[in-house]
Amino acid sequence: ALLLFVTAVALLAMSPPFGLNEGVSITHLLGAIVAAGCLALLHASVAFAVGCVFGRRGPAVAAATALAVAGFLAQGIFEAAAIEGWVRTLSPWEWYLGANTLVEGPTLASIIPPVALSGLVMAAGIVAFGRRDLR
Repeated sequence: ALLLFVTAVALLAMSPPFGLNEGVSITHLLGAIVAAGCLALLHASVAFAVGCVFGRRGPAVAAATALAVAGFLAQGIFEAAAIEGWVRTLSPWEWYLGANTLVEGPTLASIIPPVALSGLVMAAGIVAFGRRDLR
């Protein structure tokens, strides 16, 4: 939350001198920052859960990074190939990039699915951590 706050303050402070806020409402900018935070929360929760399962930082970082890269590449390929339908909605990046949040504002799809999935993944990580033998 602190990182989102610092990002929002920095963008709001630096936008007027450089003309970065022309045609972009402040509410849409803040909504885009919140949507990006929700996407980051999803990847962080995957790192948390994998770290709870394996007890090491390496696999946790690798799993979260692999999910982020694979999801971003899949979303790019789906966009380039003009693939429509349910398969596109499987990518968290499609939830985030499916609509132009700076122009249209954030959608429920860019906020609710990543937060809900993050909660489930974190809960699984907590259960896995509770079952670890920590001696």
